[in-house]
Amino acid sequence: MATHVVKIEHFLLLLCAWSVCGISTAVDSAGQVAPIPLLMTPTLVVQPRSAVAPYIRQVGSVAIACERLTAQSGWKTGDELALEVFPSVIYTVTVEQVNVDMNNTLSLSGKVQGEEFSSFVLAAGDNNVIVRFQDYATAALFTIVRNAADAAGTVTELDVTKMPAVSDLPARIVDPPNSSPQ
Repeated sequence: MATHVVKIEHFLLLLCAWSVCGISTAVDSAGQVAPIPLLMTPTLVVQPRSAVAPYIRQVGSVAIACERLTAQSGWKTGDELALEVFPSVIYTVTVEQVNVDMNNTLSLSGKVQGEEFSSFVLAAGDNNVIVRFQDYATAALFTIVRNAADAAGTVTELDVTKMPAVSDLPARIVDPPNSSPQ
């Protein structure tokens, strides 16, 4: 498990200022290493019900600590991160796999703590971030997206019980690279 925690200083998200993080070592009151905060200053964006699909529960805005999501940031198996997706809605994720590809894109996968069956995936590179994870207890699927052009990320909570059915497309056979047509 990681022995570092991020100390966060918040700036107003409405001013599009960026959150600044400093790394320090700390433990919580129970003597446990605290999870690394990844999302900061979550806000709920209220939209008219007629403007959203019936399976969208809520949409919000969140600042993402992109400086913690680089190929050089030192993530390893067993690290924990905290995701405050909406005010007072916090999930802790345990990292089970860390990958960095040749383009320096960081990929993390893991499980939501307290969930017997869960999935968590994150991909980040060049200040672009996408996160998906599911809370099976509440039938919620969370998607968090931030592109480099925006100062804030968007978090969307979906109700998987109200999502339309998805069926697979027919199989498509693709020729392997460098093969000649027959």
